Amino acid sequence: MGDEKGMGSYHQEGAVWFFPAGSSHSVTRNVIPSYLGFINGVTGRLQRRWQEESDRTSVCRSPSFIAIEHQLEKIIHPCLRSNLQILTEHDASSWQHNLVSLLENHTHPNLIMITRREFLAQSGGGILMAGLPLKAPTIQDVINLITNEVPGAPWQPTVDTIKSGDPSQPVRGVVTTFLATHRTIDYAARHGVNLIITHEPTYYNHLDETDWLEQNPVYQKKRQMLEENGIVVWRFHDYWHGYRPDGIATGVLKHLGWGAYADPERPQLCRIPSITLGELSQFMKVRFGAKRLRVMGDAGMSCSSVGLLVGSASGQRQIEMLSEVDVLVVGEVREWETTEFIRDANWQAEQPKGLIVVGHALSEEPGMAWLAEWLKPRLPGTIVVHQPCGDPFYFV
Repeated sequence: MGDEKGMGSYHQEGAVWFFPAGSSHSVTRNVIPSYLGFINGVTGRLQRRWQEESDRTSVCRSPSFIAIEHQLEKIIHPCLRSNLQILTEHDASSWQHNLVSLLENHTHPNLIMITRREFLAQSGGGILMAGLPLKAPTIQDVINLITNEVPGAPWQPTVDTIKSGDPSQPVRGVVTTFLATHRTIDYAARHGVNLIITHEPTYYNHLDETDWLEQNPVYQKKRQMLEENGIVVWRFHDYWHGYRPDGIATGVLKHLGWGAYADPERPQLCRIPSITLGELSQFMKVRFGAKRLRVMGDAGMSCSSVGLLVGSASGQRQIEMLSEVDVLVVGEVREWETTEFIRDANWQAEQPKGLIVVGHALSEEPGMAWLAEWLKPRLPGTIVVHQPCGDPFYFV
């Protein structure tokens, strides 16, 4: 049962729970006798529930505490007697806290098993947390938790509203994404997740107006998928940009490794070691995982000041920032605005400028990946994972 590190473990279909010694928490003696009887009483029922699970390679949609009597006696009882903590690879404190709370309050075991093979692989490398919550927060609780940290929120008008579902239900898991595509909805439904936090619209227009789509079969099927699976979609656009510092910009800087180069007051403005436009373009292509980039300017021009206006900034804002930087990295452009300004500037040759167009989705995706990392410690015991939507284009 132990290994060379003195760490006991219990394995079940690819999921592993570890029980190393050294907990700082104590479990009172009067809890142990009651739990001996409690565990014996529920063992048979829990074992039967596990046998009924049809798919043991994915997340159990109905959380189950999976063990038979001799396994419980070897694992849970020593845990009670020796004040052991549960340790996962990614978050020891939340497991420890929730297990102790579970035992001290005599609540029913409510273990969510997350396997490594299926769920982590499909999450694009996202890390999932699982725990033993006493009472799961509602989806509205999660939304309130987030908006409470945004200066001045909530405000009106805003596009950051619920697009589908009932927010009063307990949250079973959270997926962050740039876009709530049908593929992302399928992913959430398959893994029992009932909250999708999206940065951009769900229904193909900025305000998510649907009157004009009521008879459209693509819209109908997407809406039906959400309703059948009880999934809430909440948009988090205005508030994430309103967070300080800007949540999207922060995620992009972390993704690029440019935190030390950013202006503390204006994180979109970066001073970097001198590099050619060609080298910078290759760096951006790799970092954002782009199939290709659109670039303007002399590939050999020197760049030491960079403006990061990811997503969709106005042409006026882009042109104004070009007066401060050598090169602009953007999500998208209107081709008769910023591009024409740069073409004229480079023709005049007095102040040559560079432009790198990454794509709207790819350029802001790191900001929503950062949201998942930001949210995890605020929701201990809740599954939080980022699901990238990817680049929708291919090139011929």
